Amino acid sequence: MLKHLQLLLTLFVLAIGGQVKAEEATATITFGTATGSTKVDGPSVTGDDSQGNTWTITTEGTTSFTQNSGYAHIGSGNNPATSIVFSVELKGSLNIKSFSAKFGGFKGTKGNISLKVGETEVGTGTLNTNKDVTISSTSPATGNRLTVTVTNIAKGVKAYNITYSYETTTISITPNKYGTVCLPNGGTVSGAKLYSIEGKQTTDGSVKSISLTEVQKAVAGVPYIFLGQENQLKLVHEGESVTSAQSANGLVGSFENMSVTEGMYVVYNNKVVKAGTGVTITANHAYINMADVPETPASSGARMLYFDTTTGINLMESARQADQVFDLQGRKTNLNRQGLFIVNGKKVVLK
Repeated sequence: MLKHLQLLLTLFVLAIGGQVKAEEATATITFGTATGSTKVDGPSVTGDDSQGNTWTITTEGTTSFTQNSGYAHIGSGNNPATSIVFSVELKGSLNIKSFSAKFGGFKGTKGNISLKVGETEVGTGTLNTNKDVTISSTSPATGNRLTVTVTNIAKGVKAYNITYSYETTTISITPNKYGTVCLPNGGTVSGAKLYSIEGKQTTDGSVKSISLTEVQKAVAGVPYIFLGQENQLKLVHEGESVTSAQSANGLVGSFENMSVTEGMYVVYNNKVVKAGTGVTITANHAYINMADVPETPASSGARMLYFDTTTGINLMESARQADQVFDLQGRKTNLNRQGLFIVNGKKVVLK
């Protein structure tokens, strides 16, 4: 049976890295008295959108503010506002995919509406006396501030909501587990702590550990080691993307699936492990070329990642610990007996 198992193991590749998914996050702020909405009941108010970003609503020229269940009514026929500005400072220069604002129409209302991402105007429109209007952006834009401005107002303005979406990347991870990540976009990360390699520490000529320094934001194309805090690592994209992965202090990133040369190192089961045969990192992850890691004492407060000095990692380790082995009832299992198995989506017979 062992002979058959060894033959079967040649079919396996250890794919180190969680599933990476590009997504769009959407945020909305609503106005009025409904639960979770922001009351616009004075010349300067603030309120949070559904992603926790705080908006400021500044009104000039009126003392008339009326709140309804689905909207805030700002100004009146005898006391119109001269301008209304809705603005939010974002947590970075985000790639805004869409941006819109909805206002209500009623007899006699007038006004010009402008949407801006940073200093770039991305949409314009006018209030309508007969129907509600939604003013939307006409193209994506990048910026750290969103603004909706209403000017040249006649009578009042019904403000319903503002919605915007931005680019994110999520990776399936495990809390308290180390991993690697290398993405074509930079930005703010949540759900995990990011680290760069500071250096390696040796004893009697053998590498025993690497020290890590925490970083606050990811740089596009630069590889990192992370420590999971939640079930997902989420990156909010900031700035432009890059087309080539980089290396940093021996940590080698890749945007594609990559076979790791025997003798290189990977982060596996919270250890640094030497790669044997058949080890692959999946796209947007990294391996370690220990020869390029500088030898240096660990700095005060550095996080340490230790070596597994007992074994390397190869195809046999991959097969024994693969997460993609199932029985015919769809239950996760392992290759420790004869039978028919589903391995990485394919039927395999172990005799």
